Amino acid sequence: MRLKRLEISGFKSFKDRVVFDFFPGITAIVGPNGCGKSNVVDALRWVMGEQKASSLRGKKIEDVIFHGAEGIPPVSLAEVTLILSRGEDQPFPEPYENCEEISISRKHFRDGESEYYINKIPCRLLDIREFFMGTGVGARAYSIVEQSSIGQLIEAKPEERRLYIEEAAGISKYKTRKEAAAKKIEATKQNLARLNDIIREVKGQLSQLSRQAKKAEEFKALKKSLREGEITLAVHAYREFTKQEEKQTEALKSIEEEITTARAIISSYEAQGEKAKMEMAEEETAYLSLQEALYRLRNEIRIKEQESQHLGSKINDLKLQIKRNQDFAEEVKERFAKIRTQEEEISTALEICTSSLEEKKAALNDLEEELKLFQSEESDYSQEIESTKAKYVDLAAEKARLKNEEATLDRHLEGLKRQQEKDKRELTHLSGLINTISSQISDLEANIKGKESRLEDIGTQLKKIEGEVADCQGKLKEMDSEATRLRESLSRKSTRLTSLREFHDGYAWCNGATRTIMTSANPAHRGLVALVADCLSVQPGYERAVESALGEKLQYIIVKSIEDGVEAIHYLKEMALGRGHFVPLFLRGETPGRLSDSIPSEIEPLLSHVSAQEDFFPVVNVLLRDVFIVSDLKKAVALWSQNGFWGTLVTPEGDVVTPHGILSGGHQAGERSLFLDKREMDTLEEEIKKETTRLQETEDARRHLSTHIRRLLEEKNQLIASHHSLELNLSNLKKDRERLLGEKKRLAQTLKALEYNLLTQKREEEELERKKARIKELLAAAQAREASITTELESLQKKATGAKLQRKRIEEEITQYRILVASLSEKRKALLQEKGRLEEEKTSLMVKEAKLLEEIKEAERAITTLEQEQREIKGNINTLYGELRVMEGEINARKEKREALNAALQDKEEKIRSAKKNLQDLENQYRLAEDKKREIAYELRSLSQAIQEKYEANINNFKDLPILSPDEISSLQEKLASVRQALENFGEVNLLAIEEYASLKERYDFLIAQANDLNQSINSLQRTIASINRLSRERFAETFSRVNASFQEIFHRVFPGGRGELILMDENNLLETGIDVQIQLPGKKLQHISLLSGGEKAMIAFSFILSFILCRPTPFLVLDEVDAALDDSNINLFVRLIKDIASSSQVIMITHNKMSMEAAHYLYGITMEQKGVSKVISVSLD
Repeated sequence: MRLKRLEISGFKSFKDRVVFDFFPGITAIVGPNGCGKSNVVDALRWVMGEQKASSLRGKKIEDVIFHGAEGIPPVSLAEVTLILSRGEDQPFPEPYENCEEISISRKHFRDGESEYYINKIPCRLLDIREFFMGTGVGARAYSIVEQSSIGQLIEAKPEERRLYIEEAAGISKYKTRKEAAAKKIEATKQNLARLNDIIREVKGQLSQLSRQAKKAEEFKALKKSLREGEITLAVHAYREFTKQEEKQTEALKSIEEEITTARAIISSYEAQGEKAKMEMAEEETAYLSLQEALYRLRNEIRIKEQESQHLGSKINDLKLQIKRNQDFAEEVKERFAKIRTQEEEISTALEICTSSLEEKKAALNDLEEELKLFQSEESDYSQEIESTKAKYVDLAAEKARLKNEEATLDRHLEGLKRQQEKDKRELTHLSGLINTISSQISDLEANIKGKESRLEDIGTQLKKIEGEVADCQGKLKEMDSEATRLRESLSRKSTRLTSLREFHDGYAWCNGATRTIMTSANPAHRGLVALVADCLSVQPGYERAVESALGEKLQYIIVKSIEDGVEAIHYLKEMALGRGHFVPLFLRGETPGRLSDSIPSEIEPLLSHVSAQEDFFPVVNVLLRDVFIVSDLKKAVALWSQNGFWGTLVTPEGDVVTPHGILSGGHQAGERSLFLDKREMDTLEEEIKKETTRLQETEDARRHLSTHIRRLLEEKNQLIASHHSLELNLSNLKKDRERLLGEKKRLAQTLKALEYNLLTQKREEEELERKKARIKELLAAAQAREASITTELESLQKKATGAKLQRKRIEEEITQYRILVASLSEKRKALLQEKGRLEEEKTSLMVKEAKLLEEIKEAERAITTLEQEQREIKGNINTLYGELRVMEGEINARKEKREALNAALQDKEEKIRSAKKNLQDLENQYRLAEDKKREIAYELRSLSQAIQEKYEANINNFKDLPILSPDEISSLQEKLASVRQALENFGEVNLLAIEEYASLKERYDFLIAQANDLNQSINSLQRTIASINRLSRERFAETFSRVNASFQEIFHRVFPGGRGELILMDENNLLETGIDVQIQLPGKKLQHISLLSGGEKAMIAFSFILSFILCRPTPFLVLDEVDAALDDSNINLFVRLIKDIASSSQVIMITHNKMSMEAAHYLYGITMEQKGVSKVISVSLD
């Protein structure tokens, strides 16, 4: 792959986006110090995954964001994008091997958030680091070499040099995978240990549940028989109720027929009633129509009368309008006569005005010609005056200039004298200062010697504290190991204790009924106190004896009263959860036992090894009063054989002999013991408590030791700070001494300069006095010329004043004539306008007069038409009144017919009400029959629901069962009573045991499979690590051999006659061995690298890197001022080596050296046109 482009934005000094395009060959980045060249290398490191701020020359990672400059605000985001292109023989790592280009981007925001992208797809920082693993490039690979890392590279520890070989061998990726695999193995082993604990617990539970499941199967068979019998009886009852339902259905049909007949009769009556209503409605409609017609007729008569009145009003209005128009026409004729008189008067005035205007205009033209002559004469005088004034102004300016020069010379002379006095004072002052500085330099030299002595004392104290800190840190490491061991032990024991508590507190060892009751939150169970097992405390060694003697009685529930026990039993029955046993706290007094008066001496009561709280002791006494402990089963059988002894014998191992001679004993491997588990829990709690105390003590001691170390470190830091402060103070003192020496030298030079200045100032003063005398002579000549020009100017001004007066007089006359001409013009214009207005008014009056005459004629014609219409309307009104009288008679006849129809309609409605009452009675009978049917349906539903709720079965699915006779039903009922009795006598049954067993078995199988998977995973990871180790050894050995050969060859080329070699520190441990470098320069003995010069170190370091590149070429090599310590001869060699590398890899180097620049094919210049902001300039040298 090849480095194609680097894009930087907001990173360090690159505020704006800059782009570096890189091509095959050598690219040099140049520029002055501090311009931001090395920030390009930091950007490369950062985008390839560097997280350490110090490696990026910062204190924290936020320092990579541009923080602003003078007048430029900071930015909130730093972004760098690296674009790589695919090489011919260098494909990208998987899964990008088919890509032509890869872009890698990194962003960092000021709020601390970061983003990473490969090909613009978000990814993790780990993905970017893995991309570069084994390629020879990366944030800390040998492809990036800085000036500061030259010495570190050569003087590094052997283990650190090994990292370069691993990178060249391409095994850094395998090493990372190996570390991840080792962590996975450790985590898997811890998971496997926890899993094995769980498997052991589950196996014990599985054995107990197996027995309970068999008992539950028998119980389920009886329940099935009960279910089948009860369903058969329910089906028989269901059939009887079905027959009753059918009979009731027939009765409902009969009533429905009667209801249908009654409804038909009602429909007939309603039809007749509807017909009568329709006739009534028709009559009502006709009656209303007549009324509406009568209303319309009356309304029409009223409208006609109103129209007649309206026409009368219009006729009167028209007559009034004719009168007004005739009066207005007379007024128009009078105004017409007045206008003719006004026109004659205006014509006369217009002729007089026009004649006067012509006379005034002629006089005005004569005066304007005369004015032009006087204006010409005045202009000539003005030009002569202006010319004379200009001469006067020039002369005045010359005088002013001379006076200014004279004043300037005076000021210069005065300033020169002040400067002479000041320099003389400064000369005296400087002499005193030089003496004072000489005294201060002597004091500083004495102070410097004292500070250097104090520095030696602090160095001695620092060495002492560092030794003490090392001892304390060793003790601290031992305490950390002890604390880790205690934490691991606490973790194991806490896990075991939690597992045991979950088993016991969850009542997993109890049957289903007991577990359900004890874990239920039912308020009805407030009377429950505890289990019998929870009330006992057994001495060590007698746990199995007590468990065997009590058996299932350990699961008996102690209740406050016998009523609480009865209530709990009812709950178990209702929920069908199984059987439970309940023991009241207050039992009846003891009944006489059958024990012999004398108990054999070789046995003792088991109660003597059992204790309980006072409240529970009566219960324990009843349960164990006739139980005795005997050493073994053989003795127990012998005692039982004796006549007269009646008691239960139990051995410590759990073997039991009952008074009737029934024997029980034996146990399964891995079987849980309730009391042993409880004892283990008590032991674990005690051990956890002790180890917690020890851990706390260890942590307290560690804190005290840490505090002591912290105090020592603080003291060390204070001493270092004091040392640094003294060094800084000493450096400042030395700087002050140098500064004072420099100041003394500078003052001496200033003293000589002042003496020279005084001599120069004296010469300058004499020259200024000569210039001042010459200026005074020129001023006297200028004053003489000024008097002559003043006389000539006064004569010209008098002549110009006379011409000006004549011009003003004529201008005043012209102004008066112009006013008269304007006034006459305006008057003539006004007369013409008035004459036009009168013409327009005459035209308007003529139009109005014609219009008025026309309106009078129109009004007279309208009056004739309206009077004719009025006569016609009055005739129509008389006709309408006749029609009104006829219509009123017809309305009275319709009213009588409507009343007769209404009486017939009421008779029919009465018949309908009677028929509806009969229908209501039938519907009531129907409802009663329907209620009866619903009751039967309810019984059927109840039967169906009872079967559904109790057995989750649909009763309709059993309709095909055979019909039973009364004898068969009786026999079945007796059988069901027997089954119920058998179920009651069955004893405790855990119905959940079957499912629990299957579930637990499934979980057990799953856990076993999980354990196998974990073991396989561990084996697989171990094989992977072994494969990685083998591959790493092979590649490391091969690469080391090639790199060593390359290093020897290159070293001989760089240092002819010298010898350089890489040595393995431990050849038998290729996975961890360090690498040492043996150097012997030409003509010198074998010596340590730290004794070499800077240039020699640089060339050796470069040889070291070049050996890797020749062995495994890196896509690109970045060099940051590595040639700074080289002289000219070494530079030539360095350039030749760079050119050799450039044939297979891109080379990007930051340099100040001209010879290195000449070797580059491309140049990038970094500048800071604006302070704090880097800019880029590129140049191609091809």
